[in-house]
Amino acid sequence: MNIQLTKLTPSSCWLLFTALFHIQSCGVCAEKTYDVDPIATVTQGQLRGKFGESRNGKDYLEFLGIPYAQVTETFKPAAPPIKWDGIREATSFGDRCMQFDKNTHKVIGSESCLVLNIYRPMEMEKVLPCLVYIHGGAFMFGSGEDYGPQYFMDEDIILITFNYRLGALGFLNTGDEMYPGNLGMKDQVLALRWIRDNIASFGGDPQKVTIFGDSSGSASVSYHILSPMSRGLFSNAISSSGNSLCPWAFVDNPKSVAKRLSFSIGCPTKNPRYLVACLMNKEPSEIGWDDDPIVPFAPSIEDSRKVLGTVFLPDHPISMLESGNFNRVPWITGVNDQEGATLYSAIILNSTELTEEFNKNWHKIAPFALGYQESEESDLEATNDIRKYYFGTQPVGLETRDNLTNMFSDRNFFQCTKTAALLHARYSPVHMYYFTQTGEMSWLDIFKIPKDFGYHGVAHSDPLQFFFKLHNFPEIKAESTFSVFSQRLVKLWASFVESGKPTYTWGEFLEWNPMQLSELSGLSPVKYLQLDGSSSRVIMEPFTERLDFWESPPINLTNIHIAPL
Repeated sequence: MNIQLTKLTPSSCWLLFTALFHIQSCGVCAEKTYDVDPIATVTQGQLRGKFGESRNGKDYLEFLGIPYAQVTETFKPAAPPIKWDGIREATSFGDRCMQFDKNTHKVIGSESCLVLNIYRPMEMEKVLPCLVYIHGGAFMFGSGEDYGPQYFMDEDIILITFNYRLGALGFLNTGDEMYPGNLGMKDQVLALRWIRDNIASFGGDPQKVTIFGDSSGSASVSYHILSPMSRGLFSNAISSSGNSLCPWAFVDNPKSVAKRLSFSIGCPTKNPRYLVACLMNKEPSEIGWDDDPIVPFAPSIEDSRKVLGTVFLPDHPISMLESGNFNRVPWITGVNDQEGATLYSAIILNSTELTEEFNKNWHKIAPFALGYQESEESDLEATNDIRKYYFGTQPVGLETRDNLTNMFSDRNFFQCTKTAALLHARYSPVHMYYFTQTGEMSWLDIFKIPKDFGYHGVAHSDPLQFFFKLHNFPEIKAESTFSVFSQRLVKLWASFVESGKPTYTWGEFLEWNPMQLSELSGLSPVKYLQLDGSSSRVIMEPFTERLDFWESPPINLTNIHIAPL
């Protein structure tokens, strides 16, 4: 480790951090000031960082906006980062990757966005394990800078966040060698490789790297579990609310998506060569940034005939999981009790037009909304059965709010999470959780969903407020009502980062065990750790009957069936 810094207090107490991180501590020191900034050396050159303070007052170092790769050509794999002379300032975040800003309705960011941010405790007695957080945002939005490190910096871990290409620039796949797809995922691989090669310079252990994500970041984590390109780059994984089997997280027909994009921006769609030539002549800011649900972007299967080592996803996720052909690491995965509220039911019910459209054109909209067909032609029997099971003869509306939320939760989160966990657990430990602890705010508040709609519970991405200091949520300070629960959660995750086992537990449970053989064989119900304040405990799966419906003909639309061991 080669960070050097000097810390000066009014009583002239000095701390010198050397390659072995030997600490010479002063006595009782007054309020801290610093006269020398921390310097770190990485493969490209030297970096100057700065200091921060954790929730509980611990000092930490942060190095921001560090280039881990560079985009030299649009729609092409990123190149290694350039080296620099002298000391590079790493005290501010780099550019966001290009994305549509819903507030200004403009495209923001740039392609010079492949940067990462490193946070580590200032005082270290040993080499520390690392937690790499992959941001979510539907593969269309977000940045590593949005997740403040203050809560995790109370623990003995190193936290890393980073950016990766989004939307068409990160996930366009024309089904040929021109635009093979998954560039955003390959950016993530480059970030993990950079961490492997450089984290020791910050006191981190490259053999103890846990990847963690929420929403599309959660799905990204599960794709790294599958990808041969990611092998050996991490030791543990945490997926919160999503994985590669969820219908919104995988594009089954990327060529069709490419054609829709081309049509929407005025490019020819019939001749692949003309399509590619037209896209190349467009400015990056012109390419598919309007959040159009008809043009989804997500990981997809690549042409397996390509050169070995350049394919991120060679086969369908379900096939790779069923065969055991994936990176077998310990995995924490789970869901929130009201996943389907934020992005789905609340948005629909908050619009009279959308609610009426859902009722009037159920057979056209349901296949799109539930992700089981990519055209307006749908399986009539399945669509009728779904409507009957969740709503009976009642219309979609506020009176059936919970039914609508359950439908979206079951299809888009609960079913795919359970299926992936059962398949993964045949080869590696899997710990499942069910999040029911509400916070001071919800994404429902940010989306301005009226309180009288009566939503309750934990919506999609709500738990992030307990792990990170977020721009849109109140800070959970040490004296906050939610502080104890937040600190326990952070410690629970940190224990998993350290050992691959979530050992820090509280409440009515002494151990959070991985899935057992009896659960995999169907002899006993699947168990979840219910995360709910001081009453957290292990429970039986609370939605088994609803998931059984999705796995029965003709509803078994993905043809996924877990045979007993």
